Amino acid sequence: MTADASDTIAPFTAPTLDHSSTGLDFSFDFFTESAAGGNANPYFSIVFAPASAPWASGSNDNYGNCFGVVMNRDSPTNSQASIGAYVGLASNGAVYYPEGFMAAGAWHHLLIAGSNIGNGQGTCTAWIDGTRLFQMGFYLSDPRGINSVEIYKTGTGANNAGFDDIFVGPVPEPATIFGLTAGCLALMKRRLRVRP
Repeated sequence: MTADASDTIAPFTAPTLDHSSTGLDFSFDFFTESAAGGNANPYFSIVFAPASAPWASGSNDNYGNCFGVVMNRDSPTNSQASIGAYVGLASNGAVYYPEGFMAAGAWHHLLIAGSNIGNGQGTCTAWIDGTRLFQMGFYLSDPRGINSVEIYKTGTGANNAGFDDIFVGPVPEPATIFGLTAGCLALMKRRLRVRP
């Protein structure tokens, strides 16, 4: 990403978390360079939200029903970058919650799992380098569901971020998991019976 403000929004067709018991895994490798200075720092965010075409940040999306991660917003030193949660609070928009720090200028692996638990609520869990970073609830009443991902950078200066190995995939619904488990158990039982 360049040092100037940039914004990339991409739609995806499935899964959209538009009904209960659906889930979404989003994982990627990334790095961010840091500079001390608090909120004046350029920061980077990856946000999932309901949106409609034409894709434009702040106009056709619903941040009150979103979840995501913000990096490098409150970094204390040049060697550290901050990371935190960004979750929707319905009509109050979205709120940033600082959660921790990571080494700046180094590659990290981040996994974000979102799920629709029904009744207008969702949950978001994030892991960084295999360690759970946070788990939070967010509002999810928009009938469009979560159907877009936005990668955003703000600020100026030499700070940059890099992203690689991006993966988006569905999380099997409980009924699917049960069916797969039952099928595997039945197969194992059958194999045990036919073994001499």
